[in-house]
Amino acid sequence: MRLRAKFIAVFFGVGSLVSVLGAMNLLAETGIYRKFEIICRDRAPTLVVLGQIKAAALALSGKVYSYGLLSSELQPDASNNNVKAIQHIGQEFLEERENIEASLAELKTLAYASKRERLVIEIEEKLGKIAIIGREAIALKSRGAKEREMLGQLRALEEVKGNLVAVLDEAIALELKSIEIENHEIQRSLARYIATNLVSVTGVVLLASSLGYILAQQIAKPIIELQKAAARIGEREWDRKVKIETGDEIEDLARAFNKMVDQLKSTTISKSYSDKIIRSLNDALIVLAPDATIQDFNLATSLMLDYQEEELLGQSIKVLIKHQNVLDYLNLDDSQESSFLGTKETALLTKNGREIPVSFSASVMRDGRGKVHGLVCLAQDISDRKQAMEALRKQALMFKTIYDGIIVTDLEGHIIDWNPASERIFGYAKKEVLGKTPEMLYRPDRAAYITSQIIEGVRRNGQWVGEIRFLRKDGTKGVCETVTVMLRDEKGFPSGTIGVNRDITDRKLAEEALYAAHAELEKRVDERTAELLGTNDILIEEIRDRVAAEKALRRSETQFRRLAQEEVLLNQLANQIRNSLDLNTILETAVHQIRSLLHIDRCLFIWYREQGERHIQEVVSEAKGITLTSLLGRYIVSRKNLLAPLLLGQDIIRIDDLNYASISPQEISPQEISEKETMRELHRRWGYTAILALPIRTGEAEIGVVSCGHCSGARPWSDEEVGMIRAIADQVAIAISQASLYAQAQIAAREAQERAEQLKQTLSQLQHTQAQLLHSEKMSSIGQLVAGVAHEINNPVSFIYGNLPHAKVYMEDLLTLVQLYRECYPEPESEIQAEIEACELDFLIKDLPKVLSSIEMGADRIRSIVLALRNFSRLQEADRKPADLHEGLDNTLLILKHRLNSSSDSDSQQSDAGVAIKTIKEYGALPKVECYPGQLNQVFMNIIGNAIDVLSGNEELVMGNGELVMGNRASGNRASGAQSKSQKSKVKSQNSKLKTQKSKVKSQKSKLSPMPNSPFPTIRISTEMVGDGMVAIRIADNGPGIDEEVRKQIFDPFFTTKAVGSGTGLGLSISYQIVVEKHCGSLRCVSAPGQGAEFIIELPVRLPSRQLGQTGKRAIAS
Repeated sequence: MRLRAKFIAVFFGVGSLVSVLGAMNLLAETGIYRKFEIICRDRAPTLVVLGQIKAAALALSGKVYSYGLLSSELQPDASNNNVKAIQHIGQEFLEERENIEASLAELKTLAYASKRERLVIEIEEKLGKIAIIGREAIALKSRGAKEREMLGQLRALEEVKGNLVAVLDEAIALELKSIEIENHEIQRSLARYIATNLVSVTGVVLLASSLGYILAQQIAKPIIELQKAAARIGEREWDRKVKIETGDEIEDLARAFNKMVDQLKSTTISKSYSDKIIRSLNDALIVLAPDATIQDFNLATSLMLDYQEEELLGQSIKVLIKHQNVLDYLNLDDSQESSFLGTKETALLTKNGREIPVSFSASVMRDGRGKVHGLVCLAQDISDRKQAMEALRKQALMFKTIYDGIIVTDLEGHIIDWNPASERIFGYAKKEVLGKTPEMLYRPDRAAYITSQIIEGVRRNGQWVGEIRFLRKDGTKGVCETVTVMLRDEKGFPSGTIGVNRDITDRKLAEEALYAAHAELEKRVDERTAELLGTNDILIEEIRDRVAAEKALRRSETQFRRLAQEEVLLNQLANQIRNSLDLNTILETAVHQIRSLLHIDRCLFIWYREQGERHIQEVVSEAKGITLTSLLGRYIVSRKNLLAPLLLGQDIIRIDDLNYASISPQEISPQEISEKETMRELHRRWGYTAILALPIRTGEAEIGVVSCGHCSGARPWSDEEVGMIRAIADQVAIAISQASLYAQAQIAAREAQERAEQLKQTLSQLQHTQAQLLHSEKMSSIGQLVAGVAHEINNPVSFIYGNLPHAKVYMEDLLTLVQLYRECYPEPESEIQAEIEACELDFLIKDLPKVLSSIEMGADRIRSIVLALRNFSRLQEADRKPADLHEGLDNTLLILKHRLNSSSDSDSQQSDAGVAIKTIKEYGALPKVECYPGQLNQVFMNIIGNAIDVLSGNEELVMGNGELVMGNRASGNRASGAQSKSQKSKVKSQNSKLKTQKSKVKSQKSKLSPMPNSPFPTIRISTEMVGDGMVAIRIADNGPGIDEEVRKQIFDPFFTTKAVGSGTGLGLSISYQIVVEKHCGSLRCVSAPGQGAEFIIELPVRLPSRQLGQTGKRAIAS
């Protein structure tokens, strides 16, 4: 029921009942009606129009913000897509401007009627400023203005927008207040008229009051509810709704109010909701422009395709889709009515070219007027589904093509599947057996038994394996090997069985035929055996006669062959004695030839010596069977062994069988020795069962013995064999005499050579010591100079560093004062404003703290450099102490930074290409190392400085490969590595504790550590533990490498590859002495073709108790 109808009904009701007070009531109703008409005609439309203007102003400023924020992504001169996007935003800005002007015109009409022209003028002025600022921002953006200018416009827009929102909120509040005031006036009028009528007619007044009260409730309550809802909306409670069902104009006002709230809510939070939905999708979502370029995509797209955001935005969708025909249905125009374009299967390409199968669907994005804004594409990864389909396809193909017959049954035993191989084996088509049991294939008398056996085996063991005789469809019989297993569903419950049947009928027939043939063959063999037994006796007698004749011939042939071999052996030994003075070679040849000639198990050459009361025997040459244990070595002869004295007395020992031992009677009487005990010792220690030993007198205090032994039974020694051994012994005696003379001559020559070598080493050490003294004096002077310079620099730096905290406090006070001035005087004078813009005050406020921070950083840098210089000024520090090697390396790099960085001062050394040398530090966990820190810093400075020279082109080296391990050098032309035998023995005893540790890292010494693949000059420094108590420092570069000839001399004193005047050649030589002699470590250089060079320093964590760096002593660098 409309509000006007309600008023008319009340008017006619009250007029008919109150005829006496008709004029008065008519007057009251007319006043109330007029006031409600003002509310409906003026107040409510004005409130709606003000809300529309506020929403439109917010949208207009939002477009300008969007346009300004695109400065980091869209440039007007970049591409057609960017220009279209900018033009599109500009067009939307003009459309919002037109909407505001329409709402403003409506407000002017309402304001003219309600005499609120001033409010309209103020709103129109604010909207005009927003439009002007928006157009200026668009113009600035079109001209490619800077971000600072754009930010200034956006701040001005924010200020004007805030003022406009404040004016609109105030106007809405005034309208709501006016409605409330008029409502109170209506209530007061009704109370006055009711009181007047109450005096006249109590009953009529009561009726009129009831009707008036009901009418007031129907009007005032909705208005109050609207007022409360408007207040809640002002507090941004977008879910607040007004529910009024009066059927009149107030209900219309409530619907308009709810619609306005929905528009504000959608304008404010719809963008946030859509962003959250897009990012929460698990499938890839891609937003395309109408020209199929990528405008946006979610996180799932980036994870699926391995692309970053900046790599895809603005690219065409064609770079992602493999099948380009999928793009045909993405071409759009505004004439298409359907929003969903369909779904197709295709493949997306990842960044590395890998294909991902997807289900690709697309939908059209349209605005409220139906204009196409772009596409939304959804790509669902179907790789798992494709793999599952492919697995099912392969499984079905295998089921059809497998050679064995497969029968699948349900739990009741009915056949539910049957492959083509089963049709071939059993002769039944699939449709003939479906629904039947496999018993139709078995022999009727065995069907029930076979079925029960299969069921029992499957239930007990999970499978049944056996052979089954079956009947084919044509009635023929066959045999098959059957394996039946239980099938289970996803929950693990039995769902049926599957049987695999292999037709072995042909194999069974072949086996039966083979059995029959075998029986026939055995019968024939028995018959032939009886015939051959008679003939065999005759043949045996003939063979015996032939064997006897062959043995006689063989004995004669063996005798002549042995004589020839003896002559060859004697000639061979004589030739070796004439051609060679190597006694070991002669003895080895003799024992091997004797063993081969006599066919014995072992032949030895033994030296017998007397040392006081003991007899020593040393086996120096041996020829034996491969299964026997070697007897080489020294042995102490037991006093109970009486064979040694016999040999020392030049007596021959000849025993054919040690179990029944008897020494030759012509040499020793049995009463002079205890034969049994001596023979038992020979058998226990050497395993002999027969022995022949011939002594050789050499003229020295030792006796040589040729010992022939047999270990597999008795061995008779013939007189001819003894004579041959005597002849060989004479030749060996001649060889021993010549070798003794040769050894004496070698000893004399070696002693003369050692004396000459010692003189040469002494001269080289004197030269090296003199050069090192000069270098030490030079380094001492440099250290004093560096210490003085560091002290002088430290004073002004301390002054700067000490004043920086005060400068920061003063700066913060000044910036706080400026901020207070801004807050208290937001609109300064024009001259002050001009000066603020001229000096860019906002930029200064942001940049001034950064300037002070950079000054503080520079002061820290100078202090660290001064500290490093002071550390290096103590190069001659004599005390050894635990030190942090990483600190020394960092100080060295800090001092050499001006040579590493190509962007330093022009006086600094730079590479030819003008590129800085990259430094890579790979430090391991190292303990503090006991060392001389100043001397190690000098080593680091020399090696890293040489690497910088190579990478900067200041030193010319030829690429090479190989490895150089520095330590003890025996060569005479390397003074830094020479030392006498006596010095070596002393150093060896001191370094015994380090040998085990160094041997653990021996396998690592011939390998060049891989350098990173970098086109720029690079120096890598790495540290690590390389065994118990050892640390390693590796300094590598990616230079051209070192030539083999240069690498061999790189640690020699005075050797340098630099130009004359550029180097002394003592840097690496002194570094070698510091590492090897002072610290008992090793210094090596490894180089490979095209892989640069690497210097490896290995040091013990704890130095030996006795310092090894004394004059004239050197440690061996393994």
